[in-house]
This record gives sequence, C-alpha cells and structure tokens, in this order.
Amino acid sequence: MGVVLKKLQERKCAAVKSARLSLIGTLRRLLFPAIVLMGIIITSAGCAYFNTFYNAERYYKQGLKKEEVKKGAGKQEFKKSLEKAVIVARDYADSHWVDDAFFLIAMNYYWMRNYEKSAVQFEGFLNHFSASPFTEEAGYYYALTFIELKQYSEGRLALQQMFASRRFGADARFHWSLAFKKEEDWDGASSAFKDFLDTYPRGEFAGDARLHLAEIELAGGDTLSAIGTYERYLKRAETSKENLQRFFTLADLYYFQKNYPASRRTLKKMKGIYI
Repeated sequence: MGVVLKKLQERKCAAVKSARLSLIGTLRRLLFPAIVLMGIIITSAGCAYFNTFYNAERYYKQGLKKEEVKKGAGKQEFKKSLEKAVIVARDYADSHWVDDAFFLIAMNYYWMRNYEKSAVQFEGFLNHFSASPFTEEAGYYYALTFIELKQYSEGRLALQQMFASRRFGADARFHWSLAFKKEEDWDGASSAFKDFLDTYPRGEFAGDARLHLAEIELAGGDTLSAIGTYERYLKRAETSKENLQRFFTLADLYYFQKNYPASRRTLKKMKGIYI
C-alpha cells in the first residue's frame, strides 16, 4: 500500500513540475518578443531576485512621482523599472514575484506611451494571472490602452465591465464617457457625461465632467445649456489660468445672449477671484 501511495505522490509531483515548466515556457514566449523589439540586452544580474524586483518597483514609483509633475518626465525611471522587471520575469518565472513583475512590465510600457506593447503584456497578464491582486488594476489600464489606440468600441466595452468596481468604477465610467468625446460622438458624449454626473455629482471627476459637458454643448450650438454647465463648473473650480479663460468664455456667452447684467456679474466675480 505504501509503495502505491509513494508512486502516486511521485506522479503528482511530476505533473505539478510539468505544469509549472509549461507555464514558464508560455510566459517566456510572451515576454521575449517584447525584449527583442525593445532592443534590451540583459546579462545575468547575479543578485537575489527580491532585490531586483525591489529596484523595479522603486524605479516605477519614482517614475510615477515625476509624471505627476510633468507628463513624460518619468520615462527614464520607467525604462529602468522595465529592465529590472524583465530580469525577474525571465530568470525567476517560478518565483513568488512573477505576477508582480509581469504587471510592472505592462504598466511601464503604458506610462512610456508604448501602447501596442502594453496591450500585449496586459492581455498576457490577464490570461495567466487571473487570481493576482493586480488583476483588476491591469484590466482597467488594459481598457485605457484601447482608448489610447483609438479602438474606442473595445475600450468602452472593457470599461463598462468595471462600472461595478469599488476602486475603479468612477474612473471607468468617466473614461467611458470621454471615449465618446474623443470619437467625436457628441450626442453619445453628452448623454454619457450627464449620466456620469447623475451618478457622481461630486468627487474627483465631477468638475472635469462638467467642463467636458459644457464644451460638448457649446460645440453643438446649445449655448444656454453650456452657460448653465459652465456656471456649475466654475462655482467649485480651483483658481488657475485655464479657469480664468473659462470665466471670460462664460462672460462672452452671456454677452452674445444679450444678457448684459449676467455678463457684468461674471466679470465682477472673476475680478474678485483673480485680481
């Protein structure tokens, strides 16, 4: 009986090892074309994979901080992070950090604005790491990648699947609405942003949603609706050069509607804020 159990255990171990090797092979096939195309030549690091992953994550966070200051400023940090993450994914494909590494590879390509490669990596990640804690975030950015590639229908479909997400629901619905505007579907965009504001009247994206809606209404010749939307937006808008110009726009809209008292009131309010 003991011999039988031992043989069964050996078969089980062999099956697990075979499955793991199969997965590693698949991941490497997914990864290597991106490395060749990018022109990265990586030699053996000779250090623990944890340190390599730690540096990949550190460079990535540094890149994000630079991106907050200026768009495109984090490119070098993202490139360094990508190189480190590739080492982990390539040389330690059976490690605890392999899903983290593949997620970083996709995200680094995304922030480097290499959307074709990021799409490939996101797709591979979602197919192989469905139980990863990064799956939901990867799905969100995968959807945004479609939008950046001007594949608006695919992007909206992917974003729509995230509406129920507690973490990404508002973000997904906002960018879903914005995709209509980018596609110059003005009716679709107007309806989408109105629905967004009904669902999220306050919050991170509410001001931008009102601004986009005002611009859409103005472009469509609906001046009265644009005036109302600009009013609601500027009521809560922060002080900035762009919003100063929007006060001028609102004053002009009132003037062209021959609502001179409202135009003067808007200019007076603007003077009180900016002068």
